[in-house]
Amino acid sequence: MTEKTPVLKLQEINKSFSGVQVLHDVSFDLYEGEVLGIAGLLGSGRTEILRSIFGLDHFDSGSISINGEDISHPTPTAMKARGIGLTPEDRKAQGLILVMNVGDNLTLSCMERVSNHQIIFPQKKRQLAEEMVDALDIQTPSLEVKTRSLSGGNQQKVVIGKWLNSQVKILMMDEPTRGIDIHAKEQVYKLVRDLAESGISVIFVSSEIEEVLAVSDRVLVINQGRIIAEMPSYEAELEQVLALTMKEEVV
Repeated sequence: MTEKTPVLKLQEINKSFSGVQVLHDVSFDLYEGEVLGIAGLLGSGRTEILRSIFGLDHFDSGSISINGEDISHPTPTAMKARGIGLTPEDRKAQGLILVMNVGDNLTLSCMERVSNHQIIFPQKKRQLAEEMVDALDIQTPSLEVKTRSLSGGNQQKVVIGKWLNSQVKILMMDEPTRGIDIHAKEQVYKLVRDLAESGISVIFVSSEIEEVLAVSDRVLVINQGRIIAEMPSYEAELEQVLALTMKEEVV
């Protein structure tokens, strides 16, 4: 049986911030069409992992590779070009431009698809935005509505739709259900599973352990900047994972 090649590989990532080490030898693989959940408390290092992968933060040592290609100095531009997207923890401050309309936000990350780098093609731009509104069931009166007027759940769908329009192969989701209602959460869960079935790989980060177990194929537990456990989701028990996230002594 041929061993599968990971689409994303982290090896011994170490990262410090203001003299304090926030990631310790973080290593894991991500495979095509997999939902990899990362469970951890606020401040455990889960967000730092995603930011390091995407090139928003510099890491001190270790390596990241995409489909076997070593990425020695990740930057958001380089990672986006390789099909990686990030829905950030704070969608309002980092994921959207709230004063812009829905159509503009949905096409922010795919300008190469709606322009020739000098001229924007309005018809193509509208088409992509409308298709994504339909695909994600974004509740908006029109594409011209300011994004700030949408509900939290619909704003989150716009963030996700922006990256899907850029044709991502790996989507990293940091607290994607924070501040949205139960119905919208269920829609996000279904969307994550649909993405995986289409071949897109997802890293799903949340402090709500129940949803990590429900939506993921495999779960990593992070505590104090260290990956301290890995298990298939069907073997993971809520109480066990909660205990690991809150464990005080981590070596």
